[in-house]
Amino acid sequence: TLDAATGKARYVFVKFKSAADTAQFKKDIAGLKCKGAELDVHDFYGGERNKRSRKARSETEERAALRKQRRMENITLKEMREKAKYEKDKTLIEKSAPLFTYSYAEQLRLKEQFIMHAARNFTRE
Repeated sequence: TLDAATGKARYVFVKFKSAADTAQFKKDIAGLKCKGAELDVHDFYGGERNKRSRKARSETEERAALRKQRRMENITLKEMREKAKYEKDKTLIEKSAPLFTYSYAEQLRLKEQFIMHAARNFTRE
């Protein structure tokens, strides 16, 4: 509807649980005026969605597995230590030395990240 004072349109979006509730609402609102303007009721069925929202909703198991794999590639030593504390099915060596499965170069990279993060936190305090 148009606001009589400002001439601007005003909208309200309402969602109902059932079609019967929607029909009853339309009957109750028909012919009413608010601030000098008659109320209009229109159905809304979602409109067009952009490509980004469609992509986000079309999640597959394959994509979820790829995302988890990428997340595991970027895991930090601190996260590994925390995760290992609560995993009961791992052996003692896996809990105490979570990096033993990685190559030496990868171990050095993860340790360097850990030290840099600790140094940053220390200098902030």
